[in-house]
Amino acid sequence: MTNLTKNQHFVPRLLLKNFAQGENGAVQIYDSSRDVLRSPTNIRRVFAENYFYDDDNAIEHYLAQHIEGPVAQFIDAIVSSPKSLISRGNTELLGFIGAQLHRTPKALNTARDFIDKHLQLLQMDIEELNDFPTGSMPRNMLEMDNDRRLLAEGIVNGVRLFPLLEDLSWHVLLNSTDLSSMWFRH
Repeated sequence: MTNLTKNQHFVPRLLLKNFAQGENGAVQIYDSSRDVLRSPTNIRRVFAENYFYDDDNAIEHYLAQHIEGPVAQFIDAIVSSPKSLISRGNTELLGFIGAQLHRTPKALNTARDFIDKHLQLLQMDIEELNDFPTGSMPRNMLEMDNDRRLLAEGIVNGVRLFPLLEDLSWHVLLNSTDLSSMWFRH
């Protein structure tokens, strides 16, 4: 039996390691929802949830092998030489960005809200088409059997639709202050 990854990162460690400080690889996080600067925490414990994607590691392995693995060298090159020009047509980096836009708890909540709002619009249209009084039908919220399936489909679509990003210009932001880098959590 293979070991399953229980603690699954929605911000990949290949990014987090670049913000780690000290021997133990800790990052400091400003929690904007609580207005608190958290104590330094090891990157293994941040921006991750138990079985966030799946409990059989299919998505976890897909991300590692097809998204994070191929882009790791490009991320390392950007970090080591941030003023270097990033070339257009870098499909690995574009696929990574597309996946990243869809692999967070916020992205999952946005997808749920999108579906719920469209279900409400559909119910309103049914009321109008049948001459029912507005609001006469009970407003139902969609209950997903498997939210992680919605997350997985979003990730795959993000990767598949990377050509939509190809015409954008690349910009790398540099921290040229004396302050250490920090992640902001919303």
